[in-house]
Amino acid sequence: MGEKIKHELMQVLEKCYGKNRNEPIHGIPHIERVFEGFKLFKKDNSFVSVGDIQALEYAVVLHDIGRNNPSAPEHGVESVRILDKYFQKEFPKDLPKREWICNAIGNHTKIFNFEDKTKKHFFLAYLIILDCMDTVGERGINRTIRACNIPLIPKRGDLKIERIKELLENPEDRTDEDRNMKNSSILEHLTYNYCFVKQMYGFLKDRFSLAFEKEINNRLDLSKDFIYNLLEFFKLK
Repeated sequence: MGEKIKHELMQVLEKCYGKNRNEPIHGIPHIERVFEGFKLFKKDNSFVSVGDIQALEYAVVLHDIGRNNPSAPEHGVESVRILDKYFQKEFPKDLPKREWICNAIGNHTKIFNFEDKTKKHFFLAYLIILDCMDTVGERGINRTIRACNIPLIPKRGDLKIERIKELLENPEDRTDEDRNMKNSSILEHLTYNYCFVKQMYGFLKDRFSLAFEKEINNRLDLSKDFIYNLLEFFKLK
């Protein structure tokens, strides 16, 4: 993507986010953080094609433009609708891999099928892991605490604490039924984020550069340590 096109797409973001453009959790600062991850993802990456990398750049920049419509049930689907209706010049019909880009943007918030091994589904997974990297590590912890108006920890004796411990030991056991954890407490939300990113990392393993792999593992380790420290601090272990 050239600088001219990137500038045009950033103008699209400015228009769509409006007064919320500088909101730190889901506004343009979030897009910039995801884009930082994307630059690391594409650096020295010999596992993903040049065409996929170029298309992914569009998905990274545009994936959340539907967030500014609170009445939309799925902001990913709303993002695609907005692109199709209002930004045909910046997001033309003949754009290479446009269908893959729309599929990724439209489905990045939905339940992920870990059994689908098609190339288009892997492309969706690239966007998801780049997006969700912003939920783990120091930034992810701060972002979750600032964004979620829920209790810090579950009630003592709550069975959810046992589930947290189980998932920390075996993150691959996370299921879609655990999604409710994100609305219960900060501790559960962080645990869910850790497990989901860990699962996505496993799904995409061997498709990363060494630099990206190191970064994501550092963030995952920091999140896991922070969750264990919370359990220890509140004597929940």
